[in-house]
Amino acid sequence: MYKIAGCFSLIETLGLFGFIVVSKFQGGSLFGFVPLLIAFVVAVYVAFSKAKGISIKEIILVSFMASSIIVSVVQFLGFTFYPGLAKDIEFFSSENAIRIVLMLVIGMLGHVLLMAVARIGRTWPTRA
Repeated sequence: MYKIAGCFSLIETLGLFGFIVVSKFQGGSLFGFVPLLIAFVVAVYVAFSKAKGISIKEIILVSFMASSIIVSVVQFLGFTFYPGLAKDIEFFSSENAIRIVLMLVIGMLGHVLLMAVARIGRTWPTRA
């Protein structure tokens, strides 16, 4: 369970780094979302390969852990190295708190939906 959350967090962090690096190049705005798309495909693969024996409680826990880690990474990178991620936001502000909560909720819903669909897809009976 912790490995799945770690894999999701690593995949999403690498996708974010790829997005940042590609977007810095001339004409990179056209291909900036390619690393995020690759990260999404890899996350779907991980979800489908690991979701068969996981319970709903574990899905929710994995979703919370992965979302919390990636939100922490985005906040850390935005306030330290890449200010474009946290543009015009102060660290201790209500706007930042709202942004963090929204990212957590949307991230959790996305992970829960992905893992639930993967779990249903892996346990769906197939014809022999």
